[in-house]
Amino acid sequence: MFLTANEYFCQCSDDYIYKKNQMQDFNRFFKIILLLILPALSTNKAFSQVKVNILRNQKIYSKSLDREVVYDVILPPDYDLSLQKFKTLYMNDGQDLDALKMEEVLNNLFQKQEISPFVLIAI
Repeated sequence: MFLTANEYFCQCSDDYIYKKNQMQDFNRFFKIILLLILPALSTNKAFSQVKVNILRNQKIYSKSLDREVVYDVILPPDYDLSLQKFKTLYMNDGQDLDALKMEEVLNNLFQKQEISPFVLIAI
């Protein structure tokens, strides 16, 4: 069976559009994968965002005080991706975190790699 010129053109055109759409889908997929993987592969902390994660207003009941105590937890960058154990620093008067600019201080120290990562519990 022979195709007319019009039928052949339509078939070629459909194949071209199909392949073009496949290529666009692949390019989108590849870009998404790169956006997800590249930050994790970056070993240079200067290029990646170094930010602590703060869990604010956590509560625990204190038997000795006979009341709930509010505390904040500051986790080092990439804490949720790490399998290592971290040292913990307990900070009394934790309500002063903002006044001490602790988030900014820790972000700078971690970014410059001047201190080892640790967990800060401000109570």
